[in-house]
Amino acid sequence: MANGNIKIELECRPCFVKGKKGLFHKWVHTKNLLGQEFEIGIVEYENGQVEEITPNNIEFCDDKLKEYIFKSDKQMNSKKNRVYTATADEDYGCIYIAAKNIREAKQIALTTWIAETMENYIDLKVKWQKGIETDFEGELNIKQINELGLTWWCCPECDQDKFEIIDDENYKCKNCGNVNKIPWANY
Repeated sequence: MANGNIKIELECRPCFVKGKKGLFHKWVHTKNLLGQEFEIGIVEYENGQVEEITPNNIEFCDDKLKEYIFKSDKQMNSKKNRVYTATADEDYGCIYIAAKNIREAKQIALTTWIAETMENYIDLKVKWQKGIETDFEGELNIKQINELGLTWWCCPECDQDKFEIIDDENYKCKNCGNVNKIPWANY
């Protein structure tokens, strides 16, 4: 903007119309003699001729879509798994499972050590952990549980619950650096 003037430039897009090179200028809303409303494109050809073209006859060739970020087909079609807890005998604790639905979570639970603590199928209790979704699948390991913020203990030194999992038995508190054993119910 200089001297209080604003300059607006319309960007033309290169295109093809039935095999002919052209520059697309803009879309125009119009009506036909019957009063039907529709859109047309204004296209200028190499020889300077300007023509009104229906949208289905315009093929843009400037790769304009590459400037935008689109989710992949896999991302569009993938639904995150919900997180569930499964237990049969509370004296033995529970496991965390990532599954599409509660039925799938129950099927997974029946293939784990939880099934060994059941006297019958009615003993199996599966609960949805509302609001927690993940790309993980199946029974979650301790690193996945920690990553999802589902640890069930606090550091005995500082009472915080942010950890680095060292291995299947030990953790390090991110707040105070205390290294300790993970308090597994089945030690």
